[in-house]
Amino acid sequence: MSRKAIDGYEYEKVCAEYLRRKGFRKVRVTKASRDQGVDILAKKRRKTYAVQCKYYATPVGNKAVQEVYAGATFYGCDRAMVITNASFTKGAYELAETLDVELVSDVDPSRTMFGFVDLIAVLLLLTVIGCYLAERKGFFSLSGLIPGVAREWLYLGAGMILVLLIILGSLRRNRYRFRDEETEEEDEAEQ
Repeated sequence: MSRKAIDGYEYEKVCAEYLRRKGFRKVRVTKASRDQGVDILAKKRRKTYAVQCKYYATPVGNKAVQEVYAGATFYGCDRAMVITNASFTKGAYELAETLDVELVSDVDPSRTMFGFVDLIAVLLLLTVIGCYLAERKGFFSLSGLIPGVAREWLYLGAGMILVLLIILGSLRRNRYRFRDEETEEEDEAEQ
């Protein structure tokens, strides 16, 4: 699967929109030059956030965590965050935990809002609603399709499958991937 070409500033706008959808307000993309490692400033629950955005093909290393932590101090922010389309290295997670920097992975503009699991859940929901309405209108009896099973049990089973699919889709969208891979950036920093 090829990745859509996007530059850093476009990705910052994607991240700003992501933050707005997550309930942040006063979301502002900083100027590209002399931003002190902070791409976005935002507020949520009386806290100000300094955010760095990284659109990478490889896991993001601890340099991004260091930069946003310093930038948050420079801007007088309460919290620091790094957002990426990829994942983070083990070193980045360790440093972020020590410095209390939030790491958000998998914010990727090339991915659709709904995945395959979500599509199945929506189709199942529409099927269940359609069967219920058809049965109420007397077009057919769902319980007649599967002899020996009460109509209520069929709808209950379909509802439980639907809930499981929704939970699975939500977990997939919000997963955090831990990787032990180290980027060249970290290798250089350690030497």
